[in-house]
Amino acid sequence: MDAEIIAVGISLLALAITVWLAFKQLSSERAAHHLGIVSDLLDDFRSSQFHDDHRFLAEELPRTYSPELGVAGLPEEVRERFYRVLYFYQKVALLTALGILSDRRFVQLLHQRMAWVWSGVKPHVEIERTRDLNGERLLRGVQDLVESSEGLPVDPLERDLFRRLRR
Repeated sequence: MDAEIIAVGISLLALAITVWLAFKQLSSERAAHHLGIVSDLLDDFRSSQFHDDHRFLAEELPRTYSPELGVAGLPEEVRERFYRVLYFYQKVALLTALGILSDRRFVQLLHQRMAWVWSGVKPHVEIERTRDLNGERLLRGVQDLVESSEGLPVDPLERDLFRRLRR
């Protein structure tokens, strides 16, 4: 009788360990798959052209071009800058909505920059939304992500993230 109880206990322990290992394996596979996606995002983000375009949209666009132009009315070079930066953030918003960037750390690191550029382009986007048949959804993911990330702490996140990297 005691041997049977011990055998059942060992079997249950083995089952629990197997289930735990399976979940760890799935988690590792998911992280490995997402690493490539995050790496691609970082490649886009680290280019000097991206940062020049970002600054232009946040600072120069509102001073230089009337919001009445919308997006379609902007000169081609400005539209290219607009699409390069805003669709980067749209991609971040989509990946967050799909749960690929699920722990929001990436979003927390970007939210100040997203809010900065959004403040510069928002009047143009709002005008464009009134002109295009499908325009009401134009960059809605970026807007939602900016609004939902307002007030997220950055400093504690950076300390936590970089503390992990130093280990």
